Amino acid sequence: MKIQKIFLQLFKSNLKGMSFIMLTKQSQDSNIELLNYVYQNAKMGSQSIAQILPKIDNQEFQSVLLDQLSQYQNIANQASNMLSNFNASPKECMMDKLSSKAGIAFNTMTNTSTSHIAEMIINGNTMGIIDITKKINQTEDCSQDVCNLCNDLVEIEEQNTDNMKQFL
Repeated sequence: MKIQKIFLQLFKSNLKGMSFIMLTKQSQDSNIELLNYVYQNAKMGSQSIAQILPKIDNQEFQSVLLDQLSQYQNIANQASNMLSNFNASPKECMMDKLSSKAGIAFNTMTNTSTSHIAEMIINGNTMGIIDITKKINQTEDCSQDVCNLCNDLVEIEEQNTDNMKQFL
């Protein structure tokens, strides 16, 4: 009897934080789709910042952007790790990546002022917030871990938007 209790406690402790493992196929597919969306959103943010950084002369602005880059990379890594728990791998969206690169190149061709770039980043963050919030609302059976990561991304993008306002 004592061995059964120890085994049960050990089993429960191993499942803690791993609630996404025991899901229905439909729920699992929804979570994979959401995680890919989070991954793509975070990768878009990090790739955009990496493309913009060489154009920045303001040290304070550059420092804020480096912090944001780190946050996006962290979220992308978390999404990738969670996808691997579902035996899935992140999907890259090359069209979005190319479109973003072209948009940034075009928008910074004649104006690389701190104010202009801050506005571009605010617009990108706002689009990210809207997109991920819509996706969360459209997903009925999101596991707690996946929903938490989605909400973390929304909070990061909201904070990043607020941080950019001082540079307008």
